[in-house]
Amino acid sequence: NGTTGMAGTARQICSTSAVQTHLRWIQKLKLTNCFVAPEVWDYQRICDLGEKGRPIADCIFSLSVIHHIDNVSIHQYERAGFTRAAGTVNLIAKLLLLSSRHVIELPNRPWMKDAFDTYGTARGILEAAAVASGREWMFRGPICKTEWFGIREVWVLEPKVPMPEVDLTHSPMPLLFRGEESE
Repeated sequence: NGTTGMAGTARQICSTSAVQTHLRWIQKLKLTNCFVAPEVWDYQRICDLGEKGRPIADCIFSLSVIHHIDNVSIHQYERAGFTRAAGTVNLIAKLLLLSSRHVIELPNRPWMKDAFDTYGTARGILEAAAVASGREWMFRGPICKTEWFGIREVWVLEPKVPMPEVDLTHSPMPLLFRGEESE
């Protein structure tokens, strides 16, 4: 229901069914360089992660998650002087700068209503975010389109010009899990 991520411990977050599913897929597919960072991401955390001006990952999977980050960031948008739609776009723009490849699923209304009212479609929102990021992005998709609480589309975005490499000597996340860790 989204409350564990706001007030739960890392252990509680990792125990949610969504995270457990993700960890099972990491193990099943033997994705040795895929991790779950059990922490709250909001607008400010994403801004903090981007402060160094370089990606923190080779690929970020934002599957059914951006609207949750958006919802917990409303007051931060207001403090930054953004409308709700502009805050959503700025959030996604800053998220784009954290990786050179993104697999993004956006929900449809009623989530992110202001952004959909302003930009019309998931692609319209992503295009606005791409422009706001200051980089040119290539779009593939939707690579998947499903009906689940409305239409949901999955898009792949990659920069047209290569981004700096990930700094492998430092992780900005205090905890990372792959699923094989003991309880």
